Amino acid sequence: KLYGFGAWQEGQLGFKQSKTQPPVCVYFPSKCAILDIRCGRYHSILLGADGALYGAGSNEKGQIGIGARKKSVQIKRIDRGYFADNSNAFIAKIGCCELTTYALDKRNQKLIVFGSNINGCLGC
Repeated sequence: KLYGFGAWQEGQLGFKQSKTQPPVCVYFPSKCAILDIRCGRYHSILLGADGALYGAGSNEKGQIGIGARKKSVQIKRIDRGYFADNSNAFIAKIGCCELTTYALDKRNQKLIVFGSNINGCLGC
């Protein structure tokens, strides 16, 4: 089971509520195990045992990788097509900073980065 608690303003806990939450069971859209969870300022990224990424919360800068620049109050699987030339990616590790997400693609030996490039966070 997956539990979320704390601030919820942008849906980063994977559900919409009207106040800070004590631990609440959160719906996860896959039957695979969750290997890791990382959080940015207003977003959360989850790594599934199947090498897929899942995200919730603010996507204002593209940091949860769901395409549209809007928040998601439900945990959604991130389409691998969003990774451009890395559509067959198998993600082994994840990281987040304030408005950016990092994913290490084990299959292609690449670091996939998306979100804000403020202060050079995307390495550009």
